[in-house]
Amino acid sequence: MVYFSIYIRLKRTLLSQNFWINALALVISSIPYGMSIEMGFWHWTFIQSISSRIGGIPADLALGGPYGIWRLFVLKKMKSGKDRNWLWNWFVGSLAFASFQIPIYLTVIFVTWLWVPFDKRATPDQILGACISIIVTSPIGDKLFEWCRILLQKCFRIQNSAIKNNLKT
Repeated sequence: MVYFSIYIRLKRTLLSQNFWINALALVISSIPYGMSIEMGFWHWTFIQSISSRIGGIPADLALGGPYGIWRLFVLKKMKSGKDRNWLWNWFVGSLAFASFQIPIYLTVIFVTWLWVPFDKRATPDQILGACISIIVTSPIGDKLFEWCRILLQKCFRIQNSAIKNNLKT
């Protein structure tokens, strides 16, 4: 009976409109955010950066929904909300973004290494620098994701589920 309950919850989550809005918002927001870090801060070539972004689209589509669930979980657990200080909300959103994105980013880079020519691959120091930059710039990434999500919810006329929970969106 427990397995059936888990199956029903998973099915409801996958059919949720907010799940797919989060997935699309992550894809849209990760392209300019990731390329600006890779090319601007760490001097990746355009080919290195675009291969990382193209390789990341399936991962972002697959993990955008779970990221939205993770972000909402972190916001709830850290008691972020409209009644809290803006600095605390900023910190919690950044923490949720960085804690989810870094492992995913490293996985995508590793997978793209398999099909990118050897001389075009990012070096380990470039990858480490990009990960540090993600941590430092995670407030920007979280805000970009949030704005994309809100815009998509307005475009598709989908109610924001976080409003019901009095959470900062």
